[in-house]
Amino acid sequence: MKRILLILPVLFSFSMFAGAQEVWKYKREIVFPSADTAWARPFICTMDASGNLWLITTKSIDTAVHNALFKVAPGKDTLKKVYDFRTSDLDANSGYGLSGLAAIGNSILVFARVNASPGAGYGFYFPDGDPAKKIGIGAGGYGTHMYGSGATRDSFVYSGISAWGNSIRVHNFSSDASQSAWSAWVPFNASSFSPPFEGQVPTDPGGPTLDGGLIRDLSVLPKGNYNDTNTVFYTSRNSDISKPSGGVAVWKGGTQKKTIVNPQQYRAVRVIDFFADLTWAANTPNGITVDTLGRLWACGTDSTRRWVRVYSVDLSGNPALATMEFELPGKNSPTPDAAGADIKGPADVAVFGATAYVTDLWTRKVYVFQKSTTGVTRVANAPTVFALHQNYPNPFNPSTLIGYELTHSGMVTLKVFNLLGQHVATLVNSVQEPGRHSVTFNAGPLSSGLYVYQLQTNGVTIAKKMLLTR
Repeated sequence: MKRILLILPVLFSFSMFAGAQEVWKYKREIVFPSADTAWARPFICTMDASGNLWLITTKSIDTAVHNALFKVAPGKDTLKKVYDFRTSDLDANSGYGLSGLAAIGNSILVFARVNASPGAGYGFYFPDGDPAKKIGIGAGGYGTHMYGSGATRDSFVYSGISAWGNSIRVHNFSSDASQSAWSAWVPFNASSFSPPFEGQVPTDPGGPTLDGGLIRDLSVLPKGNYNDTNTVFYTSRNSDISKPSGGVAVWKGGTQKKTIVNPQQYRAVRVIDFFADLTWAANTPNGITVDTLGRLWACGTDSTRRWVRVYSVDLSGNPALATMEFELPGKNSPTPDAAGADIKGPADVAVFGATAYVTDLWTRKVYVFQKSTTGVTRVANAPTVFALHQNYPNPFNPSTLIGYELTHSGMVTLKVFNLLGQHVATLVNSVQEPGRHSVTFNAGPLSSGLYVYQLQTNGVTIAKKMLLTR
């Protein structure tokens, strides 16, 4: 006999996932040269056009660490030190801490912040990745700290900045001098602003920094058209100690060129997932990247996470809604995999084709993963209670997240009905494994009102109500 449960308490103790469509396997680790292991900790990373992995180490996280640039070629197991920033008089300034990294084709751009002079920033450009050609850049929009960084296909570089309540800056490394001089920032329409900055300039949803909360990483879409106001980019910001403000944001509304739509017009909304896994604490950097499918890859750096997860993001509303697709196999996450990497402090992630690289602050290594054409879905620590959670946000317009937990594998359906009992949408209709699951419901053309979403599996049905408000 079919049992119908209208309300079930939200009872769970495990951070769990299952049902991934893709299988990624841990393959190997990359280490620092023996001469550098005492001081090197991998931080932000990026890929160049030839498939080389580049990363920085920075004094910003540990005064014993050198500010240095490393690379590793595909298939190699040892990083090569390209440049140690202590080797010139300018770079020897103990106040410098490397904070951003971007690849422009095969050329590499490194940003630094100057602790000894609050608000001052600096750039280092390596044409073709060659340290002998290094160019120092300190004028044209470098009067603030730049964090993270991502280069568009047109050689414009986006970065987070500490000014104006946690904003963004676009630098022109193209040949288009109508936007700004080479390497200078593409200026906003006005030169100065007064708090509150919201509405005047692009600002992170977490607001101005109080005690440490800053944009730490930024990722543009591979081959994205940043002359289109609908093309988005993502940022990751750690939380202030005194106020929860960390998380991922998605930005749109501006362009890279002031002659189209000034970058000043970008606006950001928070990206949330049903289980709040993307709500960062004060740890840094919680690195991110975006793959060629537009999916968000995110590093949970702190000790309660220790994972790298991949999300699809519904951009139709505010907040944007993220649904997890899979997690890279790791031994120390809340969903441990004995065959995974020994990830303890994932700092950043980079993807090139079917290969993913994860830098780890605490093990001081880089872990390499390969997308597999064969494999089975991993299941660990299955929930003990079959549960359907209240959708979030609720009320909603037009999209909302629905989370649920399965204790056993089986055929699962998740359907939406109006109050007349008419079926309006099927969100899930497949065999799923035990674990935590979430799905995004976009109401599309449906009218305002109450709707019922119904989960059914193994002869048990749970239903809840949600409110669509137009």
